[in-house]
Amino acid sequence: EFIMDRFLAGFGRCDITPVGPTRINSSRVSDHILDPLYIPCVAVSDGEETALMITVDLRNVYGHITVPGFEAICAATGVPADHIFLTATHNHSAPDVSNVEDESIQRYLKDIFFPQLTECAKLAVADLKPATLAINQGDTEPMNHVRRILLADGTVHVRFLDIGMQYLPDGSEQRITETLAEIEAKLGADGATGWRTLTMGE
Repeated sequence: EFIMDRFLAGFGRCDITPVGPTRINSSRVSDHILDPLYIPCVAVSDGEETALMITVDLRNVYGHITVPGFEAICAATGVPADHIFLTATHNHSAPDVSNVEDESIQRYLKDIFFPQLTECAKLAVADLKPATLAINQGDTEPMNHVRRILLADGTVHVRFLDIGMQYLPDGSEQRITETLAEIEAKLGADGATGWRTLTMGE
């Protein structure tokens, strides 16, 4: 039974920006930092049990991250592994932690990612204090989608066959040499809105 009088919440955030050239997604190597990467963590508790909700600024999370990461968090905070939720922001410009053979990734995981993942969880647990849980609801305007990319020359790069919501059978990308205005003129206002809405869920 959830009792609001016993609800506690805490927050922690740590920087996981790589230092020096690091392998990032799409087989690229970073040569500068545009924006920092973070791990935010929210801890919630009823005074007896605690759970952690952690988001890492990476493309994905993998077993070679969750297993040692959860072990370190459990040891540092006492929160059991089945009370930890870990997800990723799906950042394509983050270190490619799937590439465990790369020396820059090995160094990144050992020196930056795992220590900061553990520290972030510790900060959130240490910050636990009485809190109020609230629920809100609102509307948003139609949103763009990460698979529809406006290039510098004004053309749009879309990972669909023909604006028909299907991937190419071989998994390759299809370049559509039309501007956003041309695509939306072809589809009409309603069609363009529907296109944005449907592609949001991909």
